[in-house]
Amino acid sequence: MSLENSNATQQVVTIAEGGNLWTNGAGNHLWTTAGNWTDGVPSAAGVAVSFAQAFRSATPNSVQLNGTKTVGQLLLNTNTGTGYSIGAVGNADILRLDNGANTPRVSVASGTHIINSPVEMNNNTTVTLTSSASVLTMVGNITQVGTRSLTKAGAGTLTLSGTNSYTGGTNIDSGTLALSGAGTPLATAGAVNMGGGTLDLGTQTRTVGAVTITAAAGSGDTIKNGNLTGTSYAASNTAGNAIVSASFNGTSIPLTKSGAGTLTLTGTNGYTGATNVNGGTLAISGPTLGAGPALANTVITVASGATFAAYPGSGSVTVGKTAIPIQGARLTLNAGAAFTMVDNAIGTFNLRQGGAFTPGLTASVASGTAPTLALEIGGSLGAIDLLNVTQQVITSNAIQGQILIQPLTGLTSLVPGNYTFMTAGGTTPGLGPTAFTLGTITLNVNGNNYNLSLANSTTTQQILTITNAFADEPGKLEMGGGENFDPFFSTGGTVNGNGIFGGESGSAVVPEPGTLGLLLAGSLGLLASRRRRGAVA
Repeated sequence: MSLENSNATQQVVTIAEGGNLWTNGAGNHLWTTAGNWTDGVPSAAGVAVSFAQAFRSATPNSVQLNGTKTVGQLLLNTNTGTGYSIGAVGNADILRLDNGANTPRVSVASGTHIINSPVEMNNNTTVTLTSSASVLTMVGNITQVGTRSLTKAGAGTLTLSGTNSYTGGTNIDSGTLALSGAGTPLATAGAVNMGGGTLDLGTQTRTVGAVTITAAAGSGDTIKNGNLTGTSYAASNTAGNAIVSASFNGTSIPLTKSGAGTLTLTGTNGYTGATNVNGGTLAISGPTLGAGPALANTVITVASGATFAAYPGSGSVTVGKTAIPIQGARLTLNAGAAFTMVDNAIGTFNLRQGGAFTPGLTASVASGTAPTLALEIGGSLGAIDLLNVTQQVITSNAIQGQILIQPLTGLTSLVPGNYTFMTAGGTTPGLGPTAFTLGTITLNVNGNNYNLSLANSTTTQQILTITNAFADEPGKLEMGGGENFDPFFSTGGTVNGNGIFGGESGSAVVPEPGTLGLLLAGSLGLLASRRRRGAVA
């Protein structure tokens, strides 16, 4: 059975073999009245029934089951007006979904509909809402015969508000699955599998089985609002950015990121198991001020080729709680791993540990490719991303962590001086000018070159030093501070404000040796005079 619109004013109804179309011909809204159907009262495994716009009665569009009814496929479709309401809230009438050897299907082509009665799944069931504007609310409790799963497909929204006990898992492949009500819309033992849709927890705090993300939502957040406690968390999306604004919780519950895609956590997460970044990017961004850390007390390990990102914006983002002395979070960058704060803003990443939880950061390896730490720098003195570690930073192995400095987008110049990009507590092994290496020692900003070097004022700070840089050219005499004087092209030139002798364009006759010697001697005298006056930095 299928429904389609041939034009704006005509509804075309096709009834497949074995299908049955609701007409409410008797006008009493009872499923059990033969006159309300085109082919008698339907109630058997594999039967397809349809509630269509063409035969929609005036409000209310209620259908009373009047006992348990069995169907294999249920189609709901209303282009305009009030949708259908199947069953009554609180009664014992059951809508049983049984399609024999095939998957039972509930399909909503358009409109807003409600299934009030309890639903019993005799097979794994798929609910499809074709249009993004289509809505179905399942109010009654969803139970199972055996172990059954529920799959949400299509661009529309399915809302669950009952006390559901099916344990085969919930698969959200597209569109939105929303939770509401005071019951348990997601069964405690059932897994949650995100395959491209959105789970909206609303205000709910739910305990479920394993939570798996294999594909990011087509748009917006993948899991949003509320709190979720699973037996494990895993994201293996190979593309896209799966955004989770809900909170992941649970004592000793682990989170694993694999696949080339990105998982971004924007909420306040309380899970305390290990965080393993084995592939792609795990990113955290700052939750609402005062809401708590982005991640609680977890050991973060980043594998080769993977990235852990902290995006504080112009504020700060925190990992780790120190309410108890032994608590806190650690970050270990293995060979070839990456840490980044590059989000086109200057902010702070706080990595907190308690007194007995050391080290805080390990950013060096015994062999292999150096781990990298990417930071951004701004246009005012001291404006650089800050990595603030409560306890020690370990950088004393054979291969040190490499620092990558990137200017903010649109930056036109840098201010020479010192920039503190890392602070640490306690005695930090290896922290010093040679503890890290620079990915580049010259940074070009808007055509201007700057020299970069590392220095530290104490054992608890890591400092980047920036100086002006000018490229030397053959045949020029360096005058200090990177300034040059070229005796071979000096006809009619003057010393400009930068200490560069002008007049280098065009052609010039090379002086005789005696004249050249006098000219060179004069230039050296000029250099000595400038140095005595302190005019050259």
